Amino acid sequence: MTIFQTISIIFSFFLLAGGLVGIWIKSKIDIAKLQIRVLSLEKEFHQAAINMETIRKENRDDHAKLFDKFDKFQQTLLEEFTYRK
Repeated sequence: MTIFQTISIIFSFFLLAGGLVGIWIKSKIDIAKLQIRVLSLEKEFHQAAINMETIRKENRDDHAKLFDKFDKFQQTLLEEFTYRK
């Protein structure tokens, strides 16, 4: 084997090793980015769940008020109907 072939094999080996290390580093960076994104989405989901529960509670309160008003209105109509007879 000549010196040129030996140098070519060594160069190819380092090039292959460098490529593999580069791919490994890129995959680690991409995984870290995905983990950050997942944590962010979990935080957003938690906040959305809190907001949804707040809206649900307000909705229940508003409906309770409406039902109370409806009951009072119905009672008023019944009273007027019974007094007219």
